[in-house]
Amino acid sequence: MAKSKGQVLRHISDPGHGWVEVPVDLCKKLRLGSDYPTRGNFFYLEEDDEATRLDRALKKHKLPVTFAGHEVDDFDSWLSGQQWPYIPAGIYDSDIDLVVHAMESLGTQMKQLAADDTYSADERKMWRAQRDDCQRLAVMFSSMR
Repeated sequence: MAKSKGQVLRHISDPGHGWVEVPVDLCKKLRLGSDYPTRGNFFYLEEDDEATRLDRALKKHKLPVTFAGHEVDDFDSWLSGQQWPYIPAGIYDSDIDLVVHAMESLGTQMKQLAADDTYSADERKMWRAQRDDCQRLAVMFSSMR
């Protein structure tokens, strides 16, 4: 992947289809609406119609974008599972921002789960440990900027 200035968006694909992962703030800025699958601070735009609207809006606002591919076995399982978010194997320029944002978002989610008393003490302890890992990774990746 070539180094790039501008926004990095992930194209997530399973054997049958694909989606573009777009930060909620960017969708709002581009006025794309909010009726998409969501997790954390991301919307997932279906690659045919919705991603086409995204592409037009990016061009209209003259926002450069690079797509980083990520393949999953099954999108729905990936989106609702523990593999979300995936940290890319290679970190390039603004990919660092993507990873930091993902780690901060996941850390926030882990903090909420750790405070949820419907989980056992061991489960809450595990969520706190994962939150701490996310915070540590976010700081580490931030220092790479």
